[in-house]
Amino acid sequence: MTMSDGRDVSEDLTQTADRRRLWVRAYNGVAGLFPVKTASVDDMLRLAERRAKFADWGPTSFREGLELLVKGYNEDGLAHPLGRKLFYDSLIDRLVQRLQVVKTLSEQPHITEQPVTSPVLIAGFARTGTTFLHRLLARDPRLRAPLCWEAEEPAPPPHPDSADTDPRVKKYDRTWKLVFHLAPRAKVIHFKSARLADECYPLLERSFTCINLALFFEQPEYSQWLSAAPQDIVDAAYQFYRQQLQLLQIHYPPRRWVLKAPAHTPFIDGFVRAFPDAKIIYTHRDLATAIGSVASLLTTIRSIAYRTVDPRKIGEEVLDMVDHVTRRFMRARSSLPAGHFCDVQYDRLTGDTISVLHDIYAHLGLAFDDDMEAQARQWLAADAAEKSGEHRYDLGDYGLDEQIIRRRLRDYIDASRTWT
Repeated sequence: MTMSDGRDVSEDLTQTADRRRLWVRAYNGVAGLFPVKTASVDDMLRLAERRAKFADWGPTSFREGLELLVKGYNEDGLAHPLGRKLFYDSLIDRLVQRLQVVKTLSEQPHITEQPVTSPVLIAGFARTGTTFLHRLLARDPRLRAPLCWEAEEPAPPPHPDSADTDPRVKKYDRTWKLVFHLAPRAKVIHFKSARLADECYPLLERSFTCINLALFFEQPEYSQWLSAAPQDIVDAAYQFYRQQLQLLQIHYPPRRWVLKAPAHTPFIDGFVRAFPDAKIIYTHRDLATAIGSVASLLTTIRSIAYRTVDPRKIGEEVLDMVDHVTRRFMRARSSLPAGHFCDVQYDRLTGDTISVLHDIYAHLGLAFDDDMEAQARQWLAADAAEKSGEHRYDLGDYGLDEQIIRRRLRDYIDASRTWT
Protein backbone atom coordinates (compact mmCIF):
# COMPACT_ATOMS: atom_id res chain seq x y z
CA MET A 1 0.00 0.00 0.00
CA THR A 2 1.35 3.45 -0.89
CA MET A 3 0.71 6.95 0.30
CA SER A 4 -0.64 9.66 -1.95
CA ASP A 5 2.88 10.83 -2.83
CA GLY A 6 4.07 7.34 -3.73
CA ARG A 7 5.82 6.46 -0.47
CA ASP A 8 5.21 2.99 0.93
CA VAL A 9 3.07 3.03 4.06
CA SER A 10 4.82 0.06 5.62
CA GLU A 11 8.13 1.88 5.32
CA ASP A 12 7.02 5.40 6.20
CA LEU A 13 4.42 4.84 8.91
CA THR A 14 5.10 1.59 10.75
CA GLN A 15 8.75 2.30 11.58
CA THR A 16 9.78 -1.35 11.80
CA ALA A 17 12.57 -2.62 14.03
CA ASP A 18 15.05 -2.48 11.15
CA ARG A 19 14.81 1.34 11.14
CA ARG A 20 14.99 1.86 14.89
CA ARG A 21 17.97 3.32 16.67
CA LEU A 22 20.72 0.78 17.34
CA TRP A 23 20.38 1.01 21.12
CA VAL A 24 16.63 0.30 20.91
CA ARG A 25 17.23 -2.84 18.86
CA ALA A 26 19.98 -3.90 21.27
CA TYR A 27 17.73 -3.42 24.30
CA ASN A 28 14.89 -5.36 22.70
CA GLY A 29 17.25 -8.12 21.64
CA VAL A 30 18.60 -8.65 25.14
CA ALA A 31 15.30 -8.15 26.98
CA GLY A 32 13.58 -10.45 24.52
CA LEU A 33 15.67 -13.36 25.79
CA PHE A 34 13.79 -13.31 29.10
CA PRO A 35 10.18 -14.30 29.82
CA VAL A 36 7.61 -11.52 29.71
CA LYS A 37 6.63 -10.55 33.24
CA THR A 38 3.06 -9.77 34.16
CA ALA A 39 2.23 -6.79 36.33
CA SER A 40 0.21 -6.75 39.53
CA VAL A 41 -1.66 -3.66 40.67
CA ASP A 42 -0.93 -4.44 44.32
CA ASP A 43 2.78 -4.83 43.59
CA MET A 44 2.76 -1.56 41.65
CA LEU A 45 1.11 0.26 44.55
CA ARG A 46 3.71 -1.05 46.99
CA LEU A 47 6.54 -0.02 44.66
CA ALA A 48 5.08 3.47 44.35
CA GLU A 49 4.76 3.72 48.13
CA ARG A 50 8.43 2.81 48.60
CA ARG A 51 9.51 5.42 46.05
CA ALA A 52 7.28 8.14 47.43
CA LYS A 53 7.95 7.18 51.07
CA PHE A 54 4.24 7.61 51.68
CA ALA A 55 1.40 5.09 51.76
CA ASP A 56 -1.88 6.99 52.25
CA TRP A 57 -3.67 6.90 48.89
CA GLY A 58 -6.76 8.74 50.01
CA PRO A 59 -9.89 7.87 47.97
CA THR A 60 -9.20 4.77 45.86
CA SER A 61 -11.60 5.36 42.97
CA PHE A 62 -8.52 5.60 40.72
CA ARG A 63 -8.00 1.84 41.00
CA GLU A 64 -10.81 0.90 38.61
CA GLY A 65 -9.12 2.51 35.61
CA LEU A 66 -5.67 1.36 36.74
CA GLU A 67 -6.85 -2.26 36.99
CA LEU A 68 -8.03 -2.17 33.37
CA LEU A 69 -4.82 -0.55 32.15
CA VAL A 70 -2.73 -3.22 33.85
CA LYS A 71 -5.01 -5.94 32.47
CA GLY A 72 -4.50 -4.56 28.97
CA TYR A 73 -0.75 -4.40 29.55
CA ASN A 74 -0.64 -8.04 30.66
CA GLU A 75 -2.76 -9.25 27.74
CA ASP A 76 -0.87 -7.37 25.03
CA GLY A 77 1.40 -9.69 23.06
CA LEU A 78 2.62 -7.34 20.34
CA ALA A 79 4.53 -4.55 22.08
CA HIS A 80 8.30 -4.98 22.17
CA PRO A 81 10.22 -5.08 25.50
CA LEU A 82 11.18 -1.39 25.50
CA GLY A 83 7.59 -0.39 24.74
CA ARG A 84 6.36 -2.50 27.65
CA LYS A 85 8.95 -0.99 29.98
CA LEU A 86 8.11 2.58 28.97
CA PHE A 87 4.38 2.04 29.54
CA TYR A 88 4.87 0.23 32.86
CA ASP A 89 7.24 2.94 34.08
CA SER A 90 4.75 5.64 33.08
CA LEU A 91 2.06 4.03 35.25
CA ILE A 92 4.47 3.81 38.19
CA ASP A 93 5.39 7.48 37.69
CA ARG A 94 1.74 8.52 37.80
CA LEU A 95 1.22 6.51 40.98
CA VAL A 96 4.26 8.05 42.66
CA GLN A 97 3.14 11.52 41.61
CA ARG A 98 -0.34 10.88 42.98
CA LEU A 99 1.15 9.95 46.34
CA GLN A 100 3.37 13.03 46.29
CA VAL A 101 0.33 15.24 45.71
CA VAL A 102 -1.69 13.55 48.47
CA LYS A 103 1.28 13.84 50.85
CA THR A 104 1.71 17.56 50.13
CA LEU A 105 -2.00 18.21 50.63
CA SER A 106 -2.03 16.28 53.91
CA GLU A 107 0.92 18.35 55.17
CA GLN A 108 -0.54 21.65 53.97
CA PRO A 109 -4.34 21.27 54.12
CA HIS A 110 -4.85 25.01 53.60
CA ILE A 111 -3.94 24.47 49.93
CA THR A 112 -7.38 23.05 49.17
CA GLU A 113 -9.07 26.12 50.69
CA GLN A 114 -7.89 28.37 47.85
CA PRO A 115 -10.40 29.49 45.22
CA VAL A 116 -9.91 28.50 41.60
CA THR A 117 -11.79 31.35 39.97
CA SER A 118 -13.44 31.11 36.55
CA PRO A 119 -10.85 28.92 34.82
CA VAL A 120 -10.70 29.03 31.03
CA LEU A 121 -10.78 25.64 29.32
CA ILE A 122 -9.90 25.15 25.67
CA ALA A 123 -11.63 21.94 24.61
CA GLY A 124 -12.41 20.20 21.34
CA PHE A 125 -10.90 17.32 19.45
CA ALA A 126 -7.20 16.92 19.01
CA ARG A 127 -5.74 18.67 15.95
CA THR A 128 -8.38 21.41 15.95
CA GLY A 129 -6.13 24.33 16.92
CA THR A 130 -6.26 23.88 20.69
CA THR A 131 -2.47 24.06 21.17
CA PHE A 132 -2.14 27.11 18.92
CA LEU A 133 -4.85 28.96 20.85
CA HIS A 134 -3.61 27.82 24.27
CA ARG A 135 -0.07 29.04 23.75
CA LEU A 136 -1.39 32.32 22.38
CA LEU A 137 -3.66 32.97 25.38
CA ALA A 138 -0.87 31.91 27.75
CA ARG A 139 0.96 35.11 26.77
CA ASP A 140 -1.63 37.19 28.61
CA PRO A 141 -0.22 38.15 32.06
CA ARG A 142 -3.73 37.93 33.53
CA LEU A 143 -3.90 34.24 32.67
CA ARG A 144 -1.70 31.33 33.71
CA ALA A 145 -1.19 28.14 31.75
CA PRO A 146 0.48 25.12 33.34
CA LEU A 147 3.94 24.57 31.91
CA CYS A 148 4.76 21.09 30.68
CA TRP A 149 6.99 20.24 33.66
CA GLU A 150 4.45 21.61 36.14
CA ALA A 151 1.67 19.42 34.76
CA GLU A 152 3.94 16.39 34.65
CA GLU A 153 5.11 16.66 38.26
CA PRO A 154 3.22 19.22 40.39
CA ALA A 155 4.52 18.16 43.81
CA PRO A 156 6.31 19.71 45.51
CA PRO A 157 4.53 22.85 44.28
CA PRO A 158 6.62 25.10 42.01
CA HIS A 159 7.88 28.39 43.36
CA PRO A 160 8.60 31.51 41.27
CA ASP A 161 11.98 31.97 42.98
CA SER A 162 13.24 28.58 41.80
CA ALA A 163 11.20 27.98 38.65
CA ASP A 164 14.19 28.48 36.33
CA THR A 165 16.48 26.17 38.29
CA ASP A 166 13.98 23.50 39.32
CA PRO A 167 15.52 20.10 38.41
CA ARG A 168 12.19 18.97 36.97
CA VAL A 169 12.75 21.33 34.03
CA LYS A 170 15.82 19.43 32.85
CA LYS A 171 14.16 16.12 33.67
CA TYR A 172 11.24 16.70 31.32
CA ASP A 173 13.36 18.28 28.63
CA ARG A 174 15.28 14.99 28.60
CA THR A 175 12.02 13.05 28.53
CA TRP A 176 10.75 14.81 25.43
CA LYS A 177 14.12 14.61 23.70
CA LEU A 178 13.91 10.85 24.15
CA VAL A 179 10.38 10.77 22.72
CA PHE A 180 11.47 12.75 19.66
CA HIS A 181 14.52 10.50 19.29
CA LEU A 182 12.30 7.41 19.23
CA ALA A 183 9.65 9.02 17.00
CA PRO A 184 11.12 11.97 15.05
CA ARG A 185 7.82 12.73 13.29
CA ALA A 186 6.24 13.54 16.65
CA LYS A 187 8.38 16.67 16.88
CA VAL A 188 6.76 18.04 13.72
CA ILE A 189 3.24 16.97 14.67
CA HIS A 190 3.21 18.24 18.26
CA PHE A 191 6.35 19.82 19.69
CA LYS A 192 6.83 19.88 23.46
CA SER A 193 9.43 21.14 25.89
CA ALA A 194 9.47 21.54 29.66
CA ARG A 195 8.96 25.32 29.73
CA LEU A 196 6.18 25.54 27.13
CA ALA A 197 2.55 26.02 28.11
CA ASP A 198 1.08 22.59 27.64
CA GLU A 199 -1.86 20.27 28.08
CA CYS A 200 -3.12 19.48 31.55
CA TYR A 201 -4.00 15.84 30.81
CA PRO A 202 -1.37 14.52 33.29
CA LEU A 203 -3.59 15.86 36.07
CA LEU A 204 -6.31 13.46 34.88
CA GLU A 205 -3.88 10.63 34.25
CA ARG A 206 -3.05 10.55 37.97
CA SER A 207 -6.65 9.39 38.47
CA PHE A 208 -6.29 6.95 35.53
CA THR A 209 -9.33 8.51 33.90
CA CYS A 210 -7.85 9.90 30.70
CA ILE A 211 -7.96 8.80 27.05
CA ASN A 212 -4.28 9.70 26.63
CA LEU A 213 -3.43 6.54 28.59
CA ALA A 214 -4.77 4.50 25.67
CA LEU A 215 -2.71 6.26 22.99
CA PHE A 216 0.82 4.92 23.51
CA PHE A 217 -0.24 1.35 24.35
CA GLU A 218 -3.25 -0.42 22.89
CA GLN A 219 -6.00 -0.50 25.53
CA PRO A 220 -9.33 -1.54 23.94
CA GLU A 221 -11.06 -2.61 27.16
CA TYR A 222 -9.95 0.49 29.05
CA SER A 223 -11.08 2.73 26.18
CA GLN A 224 -14.52 1.10 26.18
CA TRP A 225 -14.81 1.51 29.95
CA LEU A 226 -13.71 5.14 29.77
CA SER A 227 -16.30 5.99 27.14
CA ALA A 228 -19.00 5.05 29.65
CA ALA A 229 -17.20 5.99 32.89
CA PRO A 230 -19.78 6.62 35.65
CA GLN A 231 -20.28 10.07 37.12
CA ASP A 232 -18.76 9.19 40.50
CA ILE A 233 -15.49 8.14 38.82
CA VAL A 234 -15.44 11.30 36.68
CA ASP A 235 -16.26 13.58 39.62
CA ALA A 236 -13.55 12.00 41.78
CA ALA A 237 -11.03 12.56 38.99
CA TYR A 238 -12.00 16.22 38.69
CA GLN A 239 -11.90 16.76 42.45
CA PHE A 240 -8.28 15.57 42.39
CA TYR A 241 -7.66 17.63 39.25
CA ARG A 242 -8.88 20.74 41.09
CA GLN A 243 -6.65 19.98 44.07
CA GLN A 244 -3.63 19.77 41.78
CA LEU A 245 -4.41 23.21 40.35
CA GLN A 246 -4.68 24.54 43.89
CA LEU A 247 -1.29 23.02 44.66
CA LEU A 248 0.30 24.52 41.54
CA GLN A 249 -0.94 28.02 42.37
CA ILE A 250 -0.13 28.11 46.09
CA HIS A 251 3.10 30.14 45.74
CA TYR A 252 1.92 32.42 42.93
CA PRO A 253 -0.20 35.58 42.80
CA PRO A 254 -3.84 34.84 41.88
CA ARG A 255 -4.43 34.50 38.15
CA ARG A 256 -7.08 32.76 36.08
CA TRP A 257 -6.01 29.40 34.75
CA VAL A 258 -6.11 28.84 31.00
CA LEU A 259 -6.24 25.08 30.52
CA LYS A 260 -6.25 22.84 27.52
CA ALA A 261 -6.63 19.15 26.75
CA PRO A 262 -8.86 17.33 24.27
CA ALA A 263 -9.14 14.66 26.99
CA HIS A 264 -11.67 16.91 28.75
CA THR A 265 -14.10 16.86 25.83
CA PRO A 266 -16.18 13.78 26.78
CA PHE A 267 -16.24 14.86 30.44
CA ILE A 268 -17.08 18.52 29.97
CA ASP A 269 -19.97 18.23 32.42
CA GLY A 270 -17.58 16.85 35.04
CA PHE A 271 -15.29 19.82 34.50
CA VAL A 272 -18.18 22.25 34.99
CA ARG A 273 -19.32 20.46 38.15
CA ALA A 274 -15.80 20.98 39.53
CA PHE A 275 -15.66 24.59 38.27
CA PRO A 276 -19.21 25.99 38.01
CA ASP A 277 -17.95 29.40 36.79
CA ALA A 278 -15.73 27.94 34.05
CA LYS A 279 -15.54 29.50 30.60
CA ILE A 280 -15.08 27.01 27.76
CA ILE A 281 -13.64 27.77 24.34
CA TYR A 282 -14.63 24.92 22.05
CA THR A 283 -12.70 24.50 18.80
CA HIS A 284 -14.16 23.09 15.59
CA ARG A 285 -12.46 21.76 12.46
CA ASP A 286 -13.52 19.67 9.50
CA LEU A 287 -13.64 16.21 11.06
CA ALA A 288 -12.12 14.43 8.08
CA THR A 289 -9.03 16.63 8.40
CA ALA A 290 -8.88 16.34 12.18
CA ILE A 291 -9.28 12.55 12.18
CA GLY A 292 -6.59 12.09 9.55
CA SER A 293 -4.23 14.21 11.64
CA VAL A 294 -5.05 12.29 14.84
CA ALA A 295 -4.52 8.96 13.06
CA SER A 296 -1.14 10.14 11.85
CA LEU A 297 -0.16 11.26 15.36
CA LEU A 298 -1.37 8.02 16.94
CA THR A 299 0.54 5.94 14.39
CA THR A 300 3.69 7.87 15.24
CA ILE A 301 3.19 7.45 19.00
CA ARG A 302 2.44 3.72 18.74
CA SER A 303 5.58 3.17 16.69
CA ILE A 304 7.56 3.81 19.88
CA ALA A 305 6.10 0.72 21.59
CA TYR A 306 5.37 -1.67 18.72
CA ARG A 307 7.55 -3.27 16.09
CA THR A 308 4.86 -2.75 13.49
CA VAL A 309 1.77 -0.57 13.41
CA ASP A 310 -1.20 -1.18 11.10
CA PRO A 311 -2.41 2.22 9.82
CA ARG A 312 -5.81 0.83 8.86
CA LYS A 313 -6.35 -0.53 12.36
CA ILE A 314 -5.36 2.86 13.72
CA GLY A 315 -7.89 4.54 11.42
CA GLU A 316 -10.68 2.28 12.69
CA GLU A 317 -9.64 2.87 16.31
CA VAL A 318 -9.57 6.65 15.92
CA LEU A 319 -12.97 6.74 14.25
CA ASP A 320 -14.46 4.60 17.03
CA MET A 321 -12.87 6.83 19.67
CA VAL A 322 -14.19 10.02 18.07
CA ASP A 323 -17.65 8.48 17.73
CA HIS A 324 -17.77 7.61 21.44
CA VAL A 325 -16.38 11.01 22.47
CA THR A 326 -18.83 12.97 20.31
CA ARG A 327 -21.84 11.10 21.65
CA ARG A 328 -20.83 11.63 25.26
CA PHE A 329 -19.94 15.27 24.60
CA MET A 330 -23.29 15.99 22.94
CA ARG A 331 -25.17 14.57 25.93
CA ALA A 332 -22.99 16.55 28.33
CA ARG A 333 -23.23 19.82 26.42
CA SER A 334 -27.01 19.61 26.15
CA SER A 335 -27.19 19.56 29.95
CA LEU A 336 -25.12 22.76 30.40
CA PRO A 337 -26.07 26.42 30.01
CA ALA A 338 -25.01 27.82 26.64
CA GLY A 339 -23.26 30.71 28.39
CA HIS A 340 -20.34 28.46 29.30
CA PHE A 341 -19.31 28.09 25.65
CA CYS A 342 -17.59 30.14 23.00
CA ASP A 343 -17.32 28.20 19.72
CA VAL A 344 -14.36 28.82 17.42
CA GLN A 345 -13.86 27.53 13.88
CA TYR A 346 -10.32 26.40 13.00
CA ASP A 347 -10.21 28.17 9.64
CA ARG A 348 -11.24 31.46 11.21
CA LEU A 349 -8.89 30.96 14.18
CA THR A 350 -5.88 30.53 11.91
CA GLY A 351 -6.97 32.94 9.18
CA ASP A 352 -8.47 35.81 11.18
CA THR A 353 -6.86 35.31 14.57
CA ILE A 354 -7.17 38.84 15.94
CA SER A 355 -10.90 39.00 15.22
CA VAL A 356 -11.37 35.65 16.98
CA LEU A 357 -9.41 36.90 19.98
CA HIS A 358 -11.78 39.86 20.30
CA ASP A 359 -14.70 37.39 20.47
CA ILE A 360 -12.91 35.16 22.98
CA TYR A 361 -11.94 38.01 25.29
CA ALA A 362 -15.50 39.31 25.26
CA HIS A 363 -16.65 35.83 26.32
CA LEU A 364 -14.07 35.80 29.12
CA GLY A 365 -15.02 39.29 30.31
CA LEU A 366 -11.48 40.58 29.75
CA ALA A 367 -10.35 43.67 27.87
CA PHE A 368 -8.44 43.15 24.64
CA ASP A 369 -6.76 46.50 24.08
CA ASP A 370 -4.16 47.74 21.59
CA ASP A 371 -1.26 46.51 23.72
CA MET A 372 -2.73 43.01 23.90
CA GLU A 373 -3.32 43.00 20.15
CA ALA A 374 0.29 44.06 19.53
CA GLN A 375 1.56 41.25 21.78
CA ALA A 376 -0.65 38.75 19.97
CA ARG A 377 0.62 39.85 16.57
CA GLN A 378 4.20 39.60 17.79
CA TRP A 379 3.64 36.03 19.00
CA LEU A 380 1.90 35.05 15.76
CA ALA A 381 4.86 36.31 13.72
CA ALA A 382 7.34 34.46 15.93
CA ASP A 383 5.27 31.26 15.85
CA ALA A 384 5.09 31.32 12.05
CA ALA A 385 8.87 31.82 11.82
CA GLU A 386 9.63 28.95 14.20
CA LYS A 387 7.50 26.31 12.50
CA SER A 388 9.61 23.59 10.89
CA GLY A 389 8.57 20.61 8.82
CA GLU A 390 5.18 19.73 7.39
CA HIS A 391 2.73 17.26 8.88
CA ARG A 392 1.71 15.16 5.87
CA TYR A 393 -0.95 12.47 5.91
CA ASP A 394 -3.73 11.06 3.77
CA LEU A 395 -7.01 9.55 4.96
CA GLY A 396 -6.67 6.67 2.52
CA ASP A 397 -3.58 5.45 4.34
CA TYR A 398 -5.84 4.71 7.32
CA GLY A 399 -8.64 3.02 5.39
CA LEU A 400 -10.86 6.11 5.69
CA ASP A 401 -12.43 8.68 3.44
CA GLU A 402 -14.61 11.74 3.97
CA GLN A 403 -17.86 9.89 3.25
CA ILE A 404 -17.13 7.17 5.83
CA ILE A 405 -16.35 9.78 8.48
CA ARG A 406 -19.29 12.05 7.75
CA ARG A 407 -21.74 9.16 7.65
CA ARG A 408 -20.48 7.78 10.99
CA LEU A 409 -20.44 11.18 12.72
CA ARG A 410 -23.53 12.74 11.11
CA ASP A 411 -25.28 13.42 14.43
CA TYR A 412 -22.33 15.39 15.78
CA ILE A 413 -21.84 17.30 12.54
CA ASP A 414 -25.51 18.30 12.55
CA ALA A 415 -25.39 19.32 16.21
CA SER A 416 -22.20 21.37 15.78
CA ARG A 417 -23.90 23.52 13.14
CA THR A 418 -26.34 24.69 15.80
CA TRP A 419 -23.48 25.74 18.10
CA THR A 420 -21.54 27.79 15.58
